[in-house]
Amino acid sequence: MRRIAIIGTGPTGIYSLNSLIHAEEKLEITMFEQSALAGIGTPYSPDINSDYMLANIGSIEIPPLVETYENWLLTRSDAELKNFSLERCEINERGFYPRVLLGNYFRDQLLLLQAIAKQNGHIFKILEHCFVVDVELKRSSIIVHNKSYSFSYSRAEFDHVIMATGHSYAKLQKESHRLLSSPWPYKKLDKIRNKKIGILGTSLSAIDAFVGIVSNHGTFEYNINHILEFRPRSDITKLEIVLMSRKGILPEADFYCPLPYLPLEIFTAEIVENLIKHCDVAALLDETFALFKRQLQFSDPEYAERISLKNLTLENFKEAYFHPRLQSEPFAWAQKNLDEAATNYENKITVGWRYAILRMHELFGEIVPYLNDNQLERFNTFLKPVFVDDYASVPHESIKRLLAAHAACILSIRKVTDDYVINTSDGGESIDIECGLFHEKFDYIINATGNNPLSAADFPFQRIVDQAEVSKDVISNQATDKSNAFHKFELSLDDVFRLIVGPDYSKEFYCLSIPHILDKYPFMQGLEGSHKLASIAVGSILDSSHTGTTVGTVVDQHVPPSIEV
Repeated sequence: MRRIAIIGTGPTGIYSLNSLIHAEEKLEITMFEQSALAGIGTPYSPDINSDYMLANIGSIEIPPLVETYENWLLTRSDAELKNFSLERCEINERGFYPRVLLGNYFRDQLLLLQAIAKQNGHIFKILEHCFVVDVELKRSSIIVHNKSYSFSYSRAEFDHVIMATGHSYAKLQKESHRLLSSPWPYKKLDKIRNKKIGILGTSLSAIDAFVGIVSNHGTFEYNINHILEFRPRSDITKLEIVLMSRKGILPEADFYCPLPYLPLEIFTAEIVENLIKHCDVAALLDETFALFKRQLQFSDPEYAERISLKNLTLENFKEAYFHPRLQSEPFAWAQKNLDEAATNYENKITVGWRYAILRMHELFGEIVPYLNDNQLERFNTFLKPVFVDDYASVPHESIKRLLAAHAACILSIRKVTDDYVINTSDGGESIDIECGLFHEKFDYIINATGNNPLSAADFPFQRIVDQAEVSKDVISNQATDKSNAFHKFELSLDDVFRLIVGPDYSKEFYCLSIPHILDKYPFMQGLEGSHKLASIAVGSILDSSHTGTTVGTVVDQHVPPSIEV
């Protein structure tokens, strides 16, 4: 039997396991999990998230395992649903539910997959409370060094290793008394009572921070007109929350569209692949953007006319995209957008331009690993914010909560520039933020700008880093013209996410840790990204003839925090 290790039992690890256990070949599979309960994953852990924090994905979008998320929810007891303020009649395939509940789903699916693995003749075990301290590449095998919860050390040998670790909030920068580096774990927000809080960001992470704070100060309840209101406790008199971002706008409400995605007519995978193969590196981004414009014109001619699409360049498309919202009061726009999205859901109306951009973002991301430094900067500056804004729409309930808090006069939005400065003052009793004419003092500031890509310096397995560095010259000699843009990166991955190393080391280490590949695969996020990564890697493991081509990288520099919409 071939021996396969999966480091991490969150969604990426579970989707990897799901693909492996359906193989005809009998395998020996070991999963390593450092926490007490395998299968939950950091984004859905009750230790990290409160019951009020919503997952930003509906059942219909979650790649199914043994059962769909919707069917699993319908089999929950009335008592369990009540704990999450859910009614059975409200459950549907497009609903958004608490993150913690989604973690329970993945835990249950892992246990079902464990039984299936054994039924299919595989040898399978899960090692909980087991921390992988290092991984060492040998010529024809890989050694996993690990410690148990009791600190007993052991090592195990494998033919293939899948690194499926996710985000680790323990690796965030150190926090000061007044400046919190993230909203997680949510329990650290419990100390904030009746204070003025600044939140950097206005996207889903910022909404998590907002929800974590207000849930300690009152409740959201619907009035007789079915409008959500925030009702503070009687002792809450000084609560004030300020969201801050570069654009000073809110994310848009989740919009109705056919799922799974309908095929694109012009911006197809075949044409994008052809552009990657035949375009000069310097022209690849502009040629792909031209194709993007053609598809957008075809999908929604009225919108194309409204924003003068034919006259827009890659550099000014973002400005035209955001212009209507930037000219409007943010909460008024949020209410208008919410009403439109709710009506479209009720009548199953799809907004053409929104759906076209949504369907194009992942395909457009396919070119990113092939861009040189200058083109990558153009993409990140002018196009990536558009794609992120479109696919990062949030549950309607989240927008309603923001509107309710604003109506209760406890929530506002400020626009800040990139050159903002944060200082402590009053002997550490307050903290202020300053940029241009904007200068405001807070009791606390929370950085809720989301997770940045991790660098090679953050790679958790030092022996692999050392071994990859030894093979750096080999990698350079193997590089194609288009991958020469990656010379500054320390750790390179091939097209099936295997680490590229020299001839003296096993090539069967797969890096599926999303934070480590975001720099070159910016849209490889969420559960769909986890499923795709797992499918590619397991497909390579089961197809021993795959040789791999260098396309991806693990970056060697830190990306500074930024304030996203």
